Amino acid sequence: MDKSFFKNVGIIGSSTVLVQLISIITVPILTRIYSPADLGFYTTAISISYIFIGVASLRYEQAIMLPEKFEDSINLAKISLFFALVLSALIFFISYFITDSTFVYKIFEDRTYLLFAIPVLIIVIKSNEVFHLLLNKLAKFKSNSVINIGGSIFNRVNSILFGYIGYNNPFTLIVVHLLGEFLMAVTKMTRVKLIKEFFKINLLEIKRLLLENKKFPLYDVWSTFFNTLSTQLIPVILAFFTTASVVGYYSQGLKLIQLPLIFIGGAVSQVFYQKAVEYFNQEKDLNTLFRQTFLVLFVAGLFPALLVLIAGDILMPIVLGSEWLEAGVIAQILMPWVFVRFLGSTLSTLFLVHGKQKLLLRFSTIAMLSRLSLLYVMFQTFQLNYRIVLLSFSILGLLLYVYMIFLLFKISNEKFYAVFKDLKRQFLYALLFIGPIILLRVLIEKEIILFIFIIIASLGYYFYLIRFNDVGKKLIKIIK
Repeated sequence: MDKSFFKNVGIIGSSTVLVQLISIITVPILTRIYSPADLGFYTTAISISYIFIGVASLRYEQAIMLPEKFEDSINLAKISLFFALVLSALIFFISYFITDSTFVYKIFEDRTYLLFAIPVLIIVIKSNEVFHLLLNKLAKFKSNSVINIGGSIFNRVNSILFGYIGYNNPFTLIVVHLLGEFLMAVTKMTRVKLIKEFFKINLLEIKRLLLENKKFPLYDVWSTFFNTLSTQLIPVILAFFTTASVVGYYSQGLKLIQLPLIFIGGAVSQVFYQKAVEYFNQEKDLNTLFRQTFLVLFVAGLFPALLVLIAGDILMPIVLGSEWLEAGVIAQILMPWVFVRFLGSTLSTLFLVHGKQKLLLRFSTIAMLSRLSLLYVMFQTFQLNYRIVLLSFSILGLLLYVYMIFLLFKISNEKFYAVFKDLKRQFLYALLFIGPIILLRVLIEKEIILFIFIIIASLGYYFYLIRFNDVGKKLIKIIK
């Protein structure tokens, strides 16, 4: 990997670090201001929104990075926003007629008005995403990073402030989220060059780009929709069959175990896509880029994953508050799936680079049908025993993303056994620090002592990673 790759990942990674640090610092405050039910209703509304956000632009936004001429990227952004606006208007219209339905009442109870926030969330969040990609196309990673940090601070500070003075309800969380996304979108729009061209419409160019990138709406839109539906629908199904509090436990448990992974994954994914497109267009060998990126991701996520598996039920109540024990148990259940998904989804843009949208569509279709079928059967069989349902979902997700990783190795022409020795060695290194934690978990009953030892072991592991581990040194280049 060349220096520009590490430099660009480093810029995004630094902002990702700060954004996630803000989240880590503020989550324990939010969980002591807002109830599990408040966060559950908020999560349900956000999850429904994201089911549609991923496909709101018919995936034309993913083509923004591909053209050589930036004017074409601008036109693709126009196309993306037009389709997003149409979908948002359609969903708002449908919401008017279903707001009194049994389904809406079961997931939102007496807060059915939250349904009307969904179409607004779709267009605002999608606009932020489109302008984010335009800035990435210009390699303005630093501008994106600064704006994202500002948006995160705005969101968290205002959620805490309004909750503290008495407006601690899901409506407050949604409004603050909307305002933060809107301000980020407007700020990014002003940073894009040729913004005056954004309001000029050339129908012939629009038609040309629609046809040239028709693979995205034909194939990628469905794979994205199926993949998003099969994950984002979980909070909605939980809300329908259980309570908003269970959704709150699920959302916060999942959020905290994803934070260390998003810490690296989001930054790597964006720059890996840009660099992979560049290598592919120049007919360079992608094998080394793919192999080294996969190994760095494995090392980045391994230790946090093992830590949650062993002591998630101890860590969560200490971090979030005593009433959040169930979030820790759910985190332990979901961790195997989350870790493998982190590896696969971060590198999944390789399907797009190689024009394998059909393959990605088949995978996403199988994933969606199997997940939804499993959730339906398990809830019908075990009813309110959502732990068993989530465990079965986690095992299935683990198997699905192992298969995705197999496909990624295949299309990259990389042999898994070529990196297996490195993966095994890194696992054994991590086990040297995890082993004592397992032993103390068995021998010591006082959770605070175990918590302190976990902190010491974590610091020791990352000190070793930074100073003595070659892959760890590459990881630090990303974070710096």
